[in-house]
Amino acid sequence: MKNLLLVVLMCFACSAFGQSYIKGEFPEVWSRASEYTMEVARAMPAELYNYKPYEDAMTFRQQMEHLVNNIGFLSSKITGEKLPLDVLEVERSKDEILKSLAMSFQNVDRLIAEIDIANLKEEITFARTTMSRENLFYLIRNHMAHHRGQAILYLRMNDIAAPKYVGW
Repeated sequence: MKNLLLVVLMCFACSAFGQSYIKGEFPEVWSRASEYTMEVARAMPAELYNYKPYEDAMTFRQQMEHLVNNIGFLSSKITGEKLPLDVLEVERSKDEILKSLAMSFQNVDRLIAEIDIANLKEEITFARTTMSRENLFYLIRNHMAHHRGQAILYLRMNDIAAPKYVGW
C-alpha cells in the first residue's frame, strides 16, 4: 500500500511540476522576450519602418505587424474564441505599431495568468497536427523570436546597433 501511495504521489508531483512552468517560469521568460522585441521595434527609426532588404521580403513594419496578427491568431486558438485578424489596409505609424505590439504582449500575459492549468494539456488541432494549448504558448514565443531575428538583421543592414540580447 505504501508503494502504491508513493507511486501516486510521484506521478502527481511530476504532473504538477510540468504544469507549473507556464504559470511559474514562463511569465518571466515571456516578459523578457517581449520587452526585448519592443526594444528592437523601438530601435528602428520611423523613417526606416518601410525598409526591406530585397523585393520579396517583408518590410520592417510588416515584420512587426505580422507579429501582432500572429499573436492574436494563436491566442484565439488558446482561448477557443474566434478573433478577427487585424487586417492592415492602412499603413500605421511606428507609435501605433509599438502600441499594438505592447497590447499583444499584454494579452499573452493575461492569457497566462487566466488559463486553467487543466486546459493547458487539452489537445487541439492546429496546422494539420494535434498539440496542446500549452504548446501554443511556446509557438507564440518561437514565432516572435524568428521575426525579431529578422528585424535585428534589418537594423544591422542599416548600421543600427541592435539592443543588447536578453534571453534567459
